Amino acid sequence: AAGGNLVHRKVLQADGAGWTARRPADEQDVEFLASRDTWFRPVHFQNGPDGCLYIVDMYREVIEHPWSIPEAIKQHLDLDSGNDRGRLWRVVPDGFRRPAPRRWSLATIPECVAALESPNGWVRETVSRLLHERQDRAAVPALERLLAGSSRPLARLHALPSLDGLGALDIRRHLMPALADPDERVRVRAVSLAEPRAAGPDSAAGQDSVGDALRARLLALASDPSVRVRRQVALALGAWSGPGRNEALARILGRDAADPRVRASVLTALSSGAGEVFTVLARDAAFAAKPGGRESLEALATILGTQGEHAGVAAFSEA
Repeated sequence: AAGGNLVHRKVLQADGAGWTARRPADEQDVEFLASRDTWFRPVHFQNGPDGCLYIVDMYREVIEHPWSIPEAIKQHLDLDSGNDRGRLWRVVPDGFRRPAPRRWSLATIPECVAALESPNGWVRETVSRLLHERQDRAAVPALERLLAGSSRPLARLHALPSLDGLGALDIRRHLMPALADPDERVRVRAVSLAEPRAAGPDSAAGQDSVGDALRARLLALASDPSVRVRRQVALALGAWSGPGRNEALARILGRDAADPRVRASVLTALSSGAGEVFTVLARDAAFAAKPGGRESLEALATILGTQGEHAGVAAFSEA
């Protein structure tokens, strides 16, 4: 809060398919950082290559826009006061020892791939960028080993788009195992990467055995134990049509109607098929009584009316 001369911190906690932010237990009555210096203006935060948090302090006397200050007050202020200043603060953990600086631009391909296992997000993002910029397919074998054998979920997660960026992501060898990864974050990323491949030019059933296996796996993930995976599947199913697609969307909505994010994802996917989804859910007498059930049926009815889907409207009338 630049106007309050403080840094307020909240910790993200999973809340269905979204997140809830709450104060940490040890900061219920205090702020993460506060200053009596009224010029302290924290305006930006950045994770650094050393793993520390960097705070950009604008350090200005007045931060309000001149238009928001009445003329009677503005004449007593120097709106340029502090325009030659500014500070950077580094927040370090207890016992911190600064690591030796490293120029990652000079790192080799094997070093970049190995660094995807770093606990430092800045390092992972930097080497991911370098791998994409260099477009050196010599990285592919190392990325494959990382995807198959790393014990760090974030490393496996980074390996997927790195392979994709090199044009080396294979459905059978990479995507199918990733869709069964024990970590939900990897499965979510795998579903997003599977979407365009499942909706490709050979997406009709029976034309492509590998594609059929991928679509079957996506449909099965409509029952994944992770609500985040189920939501991503709903988004992916909006890009293609085929046997089982509408039933899978109905299965997701029937389970997760109480979560507005999942509900919106399913409804967004229904550029077609809303009538079948409505029919499946309307036949479940208990669905309307569930949290979000009635809202879902009303939204589906609205989609049917908007799209003029005659078969769906007939199903709605019968329900």
